[in-house]
Amino acid sequence: MDCDGDGVTNGVEERDGTDPKNPCDYKLEHQTVAPSAEWKALDCNNDCTAFAKTLTIPQFLTPNNDGDNDVWEIPELAKNVLCNQENRVMLFNVSGAKVFDAKNYMKDVSRLFRGYSSNGLTFKGGKLLPSGAYFYIIELNGKKGRTGYMYIVK
Repeated sequence: MDCDGDGVTNGVEERDGTDPKNPCDYKLEHQTVAPSAEWKALDCNNDCTAFAKTLTIPQFLTPNNDGDNDVWEIPELAKNVLCNQENRVMLFNVSGAKVFDAKNYMKDVSRLFRGYSSNGLTFKGGKLLPSGAYFYIIELNGKKGRTGYMYIVK
């Protein structure tokens, strides 16, 4: 059994003197099982190389000020900014109009997507964008990193 997902079984970690509950405390030469996806996304040595492997991108935004899903947050992009790397997040409506565009997303929390257009487009007098599907493009260091869709649900 490998509790921390680092690819080293608990018994071997105990014999090695490493912590079987700490995914960053292991001996590489003793990996005998496939590491977990979560472990692969870790940046145990803080060299800023692993964060982009798995981006957790929420598929829903419910901008109703109840404290749940009111802001479209992508935590891995905060690390991207801390590592002095660039990112860009763009959102498009189903007609292909860009409704949101932000460089270094997650750096300035006041510029996070909350359901309002950031490009001057106004919908119904500047109110929230309509409910529905929106498509995103996330660029990492000038290259397309991820694409997909998310929904605004009111």
